[in-house]
Amino acid sequence: MPDGFHVLIFFEAKPSKAQVLGRILVDLIAPTRAEKGCRYPFADIENSGKFTVVEAWDTYEQWQQHLQTPHVAKALGEINAEGMLTQPFTAQQLRSIA
Repeated sequence: MPDGFHVLIFFEAKPSKAQVLGRILVDLIAPTRAEKGCRYPFADIENSGKFTVVEAWDTYEQWQQHLQTPHVAKALGEINAEGMLTQPFTAQQLRSIA
């Protein structure tokens, strides 16, 4: 795929957990940027409890490998252990249509 592979990941924190979730997501940026194929991950904070993470990868396979890394496992473990989300997070996979 010439334009790469993009993912939008949506998180909504419980009001008392927004700051902790924000820290966990920020802590993922440096190790994710170091991965092969990662073009740019970043988080856009719409409001204090809603986070949208946008990732761009060269290939779908590289994103799948990313999901198996220790830093992703650690972050998801912390999120689940803290019970910090109002609902399960969602990931929307995107491809270029033109």
